[in-house]
Amino acid sequence: MKQLIILAGGKGSRLKERLGKLPKPLIDICGKPLLEHQILLAKAHGFKDLIITVCHEAEAIREFCGDGSRWSVNIRYLEEKQPLGTAGAILVNLATFADTFMVMYGDTLLNVDLSRFWDFHLRNKAEASLFLHPNDHPHDSDLVEIDSNGRIVAFHPYPHAADRYFPNLVNAALYLVQKSSLEKSLAEHDFSKAIDFVKDLFPQMLKQNRFLLGYPSTEYIKDAGTPKRVDQVCADFLSGKIQRRALTTPNTALFIDRDGTLTQETDYVTTPDQLQLIPGSADGIKRINQSGHLAILVTNQPVIARGSCSEDQLKQIHNKLETLLGQEGAFLDAIYYCPHHPDKGFAGERIEYKIRCDCRKPGLGMLKQAQQLATIDLKNSWLIGDSSVDMQTAKNAGLKSVLVRTGFSGCDDKYAARPDFECYNLTEAVTFILDKFPALFKQAQTQTAQIQAGDRIVIGGLARSGKSTWATLMKLALAERQIDATIISLDGWIKDIDQRGDGKLMSRHDTEALKEVIQKLAAGTEIQIPSYNRLQRKRNKLLEQMPIKPEQVIIFEGVIAFLIEDFLTLKAHHFYIKSSDTLRIDNFHKEYSLRGLSEKEIHSLYQSREEDENQLIKASPMVQNAIWIEETE
Repeated sequence: MKQLIILAGGKGSRLKERLGKLPKPLIDICGKPLLEHQILLAKAHGFKDLIITVCHEAEAIREFCGDGSRWSVNIRYLEEKQPLGTAGAILVNLATFADTFMVMYGDTLLNVDLSRFWDFHLRNKAEASLFLHPNDHPHDSDLVEIDSNGRIVAFHPYPHAADRYFPNLVNAALYLVQKSSLEKSLAEHDFSKAIDFVKDLFPQMLKQNRFLLGYPSTEYIKDAGTPKRVDQVCADFLSGKIQRRALTTPNTALFIDRDGTLTQETDYVTTPDQLQLIPGSADGIKRINQSGHLAILVTNQPVIARGSCSEDQLKQIHNKLETLLGQEGAFLDAIYYCPHHPDKGFAGERIEYKIRCDCRKPGLGMLKQAQQLATIDLKNSWLIGDSSVDMQTAKNAGLKSVLVRTGFSGCDDKYAARPDFECYNLTEAVTFILDKFPALFKQAQTQTAQIQAGDRIVIGGLARSGKSTWATLMKLALAERQIDATIISLDGWIKDIDQRGDGKLMSRHDTEALKEVIQKLAAGTEIQIPSYNRLQRKRNKLLEQMPIKPEQVIIFEGVIAFLIEDFLTLKAHHFYIKSSDTLRIDNFHKEYSLRGLSEKEIHSLYQSREEDENQLIKASPMVQNAIWIEETE
């Protein structure tokens, strides 16, 4: 029979105003005492033998719980005459416990698959297994370090040395313990003072080279020992965050690239000193944390295969990353990296890592690893990155993608993979995903309700007004109705900077080549779609191969969409994206700042576009006949 020990002897001094005379484990959490939430969770996972250690206001706990029959469990009590500490209460009563037992602190609300944790412990035959998770304040938490096999190798109690970086793995106060392992410790401790698991017992066992195992998890567990934390736990309960973090509930993950997306793009980071956060990127991670979705880092790190960085050095680099995020109140739920690189011939390379693998993006190995940690709904998950490699990864996995304009800005030209959406930085991408996308998607569903398989859509508007965003929104909305759609961005026919003639709008585009593609579409043959490298102001070398089927919806989008004669006569649904001048000018400045133009040059360029491009588009007869969509901030 599974046995659970709940340590419920604390006074709850910090909760005195909320508790009155009640003991801390009876604090109300959304209509039920915290202790009852724990009992119900234990029962759901087959724990029928419950032992509650009591001290402060012990009678109130006895009166509330009784013998446990109201929950169909058996409850016994062990009363401390004086506080013995979290480990002391276990050690002095060790003879009364089962061979394997779980320890839970009486001030934590959790939604953990206790059965899975139990099986993990027994399968690995550890002397003790500790439930670990990241939090948003690792700088003032007791941290645990594990090796690649999950074995605990160090404890790092608070306060931490200022010149060292530690992993963000926090002891969550949920343990599985072998009775025989504690029998060895029983004679080693002086019970004249309180004995703590974290500060005393586990570090002592580690010094003796005992087998302690870490169990990292993304499941919900949070202590409710202060008024602020009680309020947070209640808010998480009411918002559904606690249930979403359960392994039985498919969760949404935001997979995030590292270099150029979260951290500054550097030519191969090999030391912690080189790693720096992109300013503001921690705010994006914090937003993900607050939403209850998973923030998971997936990064190719060929520096290992090249021999320029060891696994231990990379661990220190990622420890620094977690420390910097923690200082901003943010955390990553997990970090996955690929150490491989297929190309050989580097001085000092490590031949064992010079292989073709499934984990190197755009392979899906790291995403599969993440799915072993948590139940992830890939269809509704996202990947945020700065390269075509990231966009191809998302495409391979069926994830929605956001290209950020930091780092490579999508101009690496390694894959002909179109991003679903583009944002200027990580925080903007997270804001789009969490705040804007749901409402925009519903609007797109309405706008595409009358569109059928085989139809054509033409989306036009001024530069930087949101045309590509709406093209993807419509494609996704059609996919919900099982209608396949393909997007053709007319930007792919922008000429290289040195081939643009007078520089006017139509001269900047290779309209003859575009017309040839439109004719091929009518014939139903496979076409090749070019793409434009905005930073280098020339076409990318790679072309996207696009087979065309009669039932496909083709979505054309671009600045010149309403100026192509073939589209004037094409039987299609026409949409004009109208953006506010303020938003469009802001996007215009962001875009051309990335391209290295000065403020004076940007202003001059905008004025020339207003006189040429904008007036020409506004005069198109298709504008007035199109369906207008107002793009708002």
